[in-house]
Amino acid sequence: MQKENQENSFMCEQCYRKFDTWRGLRVHQGKVCLKKRRQCRSSDCKTRSKSSQDENHSGAISASVDSPFTLSQQEMEQQTEPGLRKPRILWPAANEKAKYKTLEEEVQKKLKEVKKSSNRGDAKEILSAFATIIYDSAIKEFGICEGKKKTEKKSGLSRRQRVLAQLRKQKRDLQKQKKYAPPEEIEGLRILFEDLKKKSRDLQRHERRCTRRKERKREREQFLKNPYEAAKKLFTEARSGKLECTKEELDAYVKQTYSDSRREEPLPYMRGLKRPAAPVVKYYLGPIREKEVDEFVKKQEQKVHLEEMACLIRCSSIATR
Repeated sequence: MQKENQENSFMCEQCYRKFDTWRGLRVHQGKVCLKKRRQCRSSDCKTRSKSSQDENHSGAISASVDSPFTLSQQEMEQQTEPGLRKPRILWPAANEKAKYKTLEEEVQKKLKEVKKSSNRGDAKEILSAFATIIYDSAIKEFGICEGKKKTEKKSGLSRRQRVLAQLRKQKRDLQKQKKYAPPEEIEGLRILFEDLKKKSRDLQRHERRCTRRKERKREREQFLKNPYEAAKKLFTEARSGKLECTKEELDAYVKQTYSDSRREEPLPYMRGLKRPAAPVVKYYLGPIREKEVDEFVKKQEQKVHLEEMACLIRCSSIATR
């Protein structure tokens, strides 16, 4: 850093900007200049570590490409997919020293074989090979620790559905009491029944509204995920059952049922029969077009908008009461 006594300011040696205070200069360097230098150094280190003798014919890396350490690393990359963790090892208890002794002897034996088969290697590659040998030997000796399987909880009835079931039971009980009740109690039972009926009607209205909201949300998510598949499901009929006959039998049945043997014969002249004009536009028999999907989506959006407006009007009228 160079301090300019004439102007009483500080200048950055990287971008040659001037600052009034030393603190301002250091803040600028920490956010901009020194950060860029660190990124350049880290990228240079990464490119140097990935280079090899076959790529640029330099002697920066002393290990050969076909060394056993490199092969073991490649095998581990092939075995484990990117982004996934390796399975955990089912380690024995710490007081079981015999098992750990057996593992140590097996690891030392494999490590000596690898050192004998290789001419030379970097410390980094030796450490990676050592870790690989320990992991493979431990899995072979102790096995893999299986995680706890999550049990799927069955979703029961909601609070509103439970209340509705209780109201239905109470209405049935009142109907039974009304049959055998004396005349002076019938009016009271009728009032109670009407009260329960009103509560049940309000709850059913809320339940239907909630169900429709969930259904619209599910359809919206499916449409956003794959709009053309969702539109195709709307335009095509639902299929049910399983076809157990051959294609030839099906074609023969369809031909016998829906075809006419005299189809190709021209109709005789009939007085008063109107002849339609020849078609101007050819009938389109291809797949669903994007314009049709856009028109359908537009109609659905208008429908949802009208429902939302009706709901807002209803809520505002309830609030004014």
